[in-house]
Amino acid sequence: MRASLPVKPFVALGFALAIAGCQGEAHPVAQLDRPVQIQRVAFAPEQSSRDFVGVVRARYETDLGFRVAGKIVARLVNVGDRVQADDVVARLDPRDFKLQVESAEAELAAATSSLAQAAADEDRYATLKSRGFAAVAEFDRKKAARDEAEGRLERAKRALDLARNQLAYADLKAGADGVITATLAEPGQVVAVGQAVARLAHRGEKEAVVALPETWLAEARASRATVRLWSDPDRSFAAQLRELSPQADAATRTYAARFTILDADDSVALGMTATVTLARAADAPVAKLPLAAILNRGTGPTVYVVDEEGALALRPVRVAAFTEAAALVTAGVAEGEKVVTLGVQKLVAGTRVRAVETNLGRAEDPSFTIKVMIVNVAWPGATASEMQTQVADKIEKKLQELPYLDRIESYSQPGVSFIQVFLIDRTPPAKVKDLWYQVRKKVGDIRGELPGGVIGPNFNDEYGDVYSALYMLSADGLSLAQLKARAEDIR
Repeated sequence: MRASLPVKPFVALGFALAIAGCQGEAHPVAQLDRPVQIQRVAFAPEQSSRDFVGVVRARYETDLGFRVAGKIVARLVNVGDRVQADDVVARLDPRDFKLQVESAEAELAAATSSLAQAAADEDRYATLKSRGFAAVAEFDRKKAARDEAEGRLERAKRALDLARNQLAYADLKAGADGVITATLAEPGQVVAVGQAVARLAHRGEKEAVVALPETWLAEARASRATVRLWSDPDRSFAAQLRELSPQADAATRTYAARFTILDADDSVALGMTATVTLARAADAPVAKLPLAAILNRGTGPTVYVVDEEGALALRPVRVAAFTEAAALVTAGVAEGEKVVTLGVQKLVAGTRVRAVETNLGRAEDPSFTIKVMIVNVAWPGATASEMQTQVADKIEKKLQELPYLDRIESYSQPGVSFIQVFLIDRTPPAKVKDLWYQVRKKVGDIRGELPGGVIGPNFNDEYGDVYSALYMLSADGLSLAQLKARAEDIR
């Protein structure tokens, strides 16, 4: 924030006083109107948006595991391999399962023989019974024996089917077309039933997974989403919110959101860094006024307006929202009115002022973005060495993965560490906000690895309010050109 300073009036006044001193006469000095910096009101539709950095994932990811326990003798895939449905991923030692099949086949043969014998006995006793040579009770026993043999045969068939299924389960097969994203077991390892051996990302829909702060939960449902890839930032894809976690992450206090990438082609690879932009449709027109223009003395937001006669009028306004740099005003001021933007706390309604529309010093100073973030962590009771080795070093190591990183400097003292993250000078200003978001995510990923009792980490990248000071220089023996050169060196 810069203040408009009445440079020319001071110079002119000093010149007038010098002439008066030479003439030796005293004349009253005219009272000059107080200069104030103003901005003209301009209403325009406002479309708020924000970027969130995440990764590309498949909509369906399956952990593949054996349906039987055993020892892995072969794993036929590696990370990144593409597989088709029913392709073999891994194989167990089949010897025990083959023995079970052979045992079940022998049991089936025995049950078949027993049924044949029981059926023959029943037929024979049925003939004897019809001739009166066999008792009814004896015939009933033979009939029950045949029924039991039939049940035993059916049980043997089911046991054989089960043994054959278990033999088939020794081959772990992919359930769908896709790509292997992780291998979780090695040959020679004994695995339990259902233990994950590989992770399969199904071919088809792809999603961008991001973490949203709680202030954007409602906005995420109502906003229009687009996805851009870091590998191809000039291309964007329409996206649609599919899933929003109902519970915040315990470490980062953010909510996982999954956005389906519409019309994603092969250029959208799994694991790529994606930026999800959430934009709200433009509502009623708003006027953007600097935050310093808003004055609230307990009765609501107000602004000072300079009327046609140059007098100040205190005007109540309606503010729709406050952003990092401006207040979005929807009512209370009219198009083209002059609103005071600096020093409103020192003004009084009715005072005559001189409006200055220029932003002193803005024309010659290029816009810039501060590319430094400070991460601070507290651990009560820890020594400086413990803070450095167990906290700061781990954070520094993780942040080495950050794109556009220049250097990381850390300082530790008992109970607290400060880590400064510097981006290289050529970092595009538009990417800085995304990079700071990545810093938060990366540090959040290792939050569980930090010692218990650690407070934070806390992040500071809010350098939106930039203040300046104006220095007046004078020097004996230097020309004006030399003095200006020295002033430029100092600046």
